[in-house]
Formats: sequence, C-alpha cells, structure tokens
Amino acid sequence: MAFSLAPFAFVLSLALQLHSHVLAKDNLWERPHFVRKAVAARLRAGVRALEAFLRRILILMALDLEHELVAKPQVENLRRKKARKVRVSSPGFRVFPELSLPHPDMLAQRFEALDRAITGQVRPFYFAPAPVPIGHWLRRLDLLQAIATDPQAKAKRLAFSLARRRPGPMLAPEARPRIMARRGHEISATFDAMGFQITQKSRNRPPPLPPPRRWPVPMITLL
Repeated sequence: MAFSLAPFAFVLSLALQLHSHVLAKDNLWERPHFVRKAVAARLRAGVRALEAFLRRILILMALDLEHELVAKPQVENLRRKKARKVRVSSPGFRVFPELSLPHPDMLAQRFEALDRAITGQVRPFYFAPAPVPIGHWLRRLDLLQAIATDPQAKAKRLAFSLARRRPGPMLAPEARPRIMARRGHEISATFDAMGFQITQKSRNRPPPLPPPRRWPVPMITLL
C-alpha cells in the first residue's frame, strides 16, 4: 500500500524541530547521566509535548490511510501466521530498563564535599540536591525521533487499529492546555490546527473493517 509523506512533510519537520529544541534547551546533546531536578523536569515536559504532537500526526495519517484499507482473506492470514519473521528490537528501548547507578565521579565529588564539611573546612549551609537520572527520558526521545523520521509503519498499524476498534467520528486526543507552552507560536498553532483537522476528517470515515479471522485452536491432540 503506497503512502506519500509529502502532505505531512511540514508537520514532520516541526516534530524534528521540536526534538532538537528539547535537546538544545539544556545542552543535552552530550547525553549526561545525571542532571539537576529542574533540567529533568524540562526534559520530561519536552518529551510529553513531542509525544502529543506526534500522536496527532499519526492519527491524521491513519485517517488518510483508512480509505485504502482492505480486509485480507483468511488464506493470506494463515500464510502470515505460519511465516517466521525475524523480530528486530531497538537497543535503546526496553520495557523494564536497567536501574541506573550514580556516576563514580559524581559520587566522589559528593563524598569529598561531605568530608570537607565534616572537618570544618567549609561550613555546610545546606546539602546539594540529589542529581536525577535521565537515561529513560533520553531513550524515549530517541524513539520519538525514529518515529518522526519514518512514521509509515506506525501509521499503518494505527489505521488498522482505528478501522477495527474505533469507527465513527472521533475527537483529537485530549492534552493539557499548557502542554505546548513555550514551544513557539508555529508549533502550538499547528498542534491546534491538527486537532481541528482530526475532527473534520473523522466525519467521513469508511465503514469499519471486520476483525481479523482466527483459525480455531485444535481441541483433539491425541487419537
């Protein structure tokens, strides 16, 4: 099923621009292991904003693909079921990421500062706030960049899911009012415009697709 990304080139470029803005906000290009709490909060807000922006792009793509979807026959489904596919897992995305340990240099600096405070060399007015690990959010940001670079497979799966499970008119995914705050007027205006387009396009959706037919499980295993 051929699908052209030309109508969505502008919004996809804005998504990549938002990704670059999130990384450049606090000089996260060097991918530090630990940052201050304020920096981690800004990174988390940027990742959620990019997720909301990409979610609306994928829904618009899925609504365009719905008019070309065709329910596959049972024979083809059986062939796909018997075919062995090589599963490729992205190394930067894990369901249960490993626990991030503090960096040795950072631990050494904190212990040295504590020793100076105990020996009386420096009067400790307060302890420095604990650094926050951001490896999980950086991996999510990399995954969103990969989706924005090549969204065709994700949009196709979403189109089949919407055609089978959510027929009829639909509204844009709800988002907090200030989720696009400080992201630029162009990005925030495009985000609102995509929500309006989702509402308008979903009014003329084709009939829902039937659920995929599944072969019955064999009940007789021994004769």
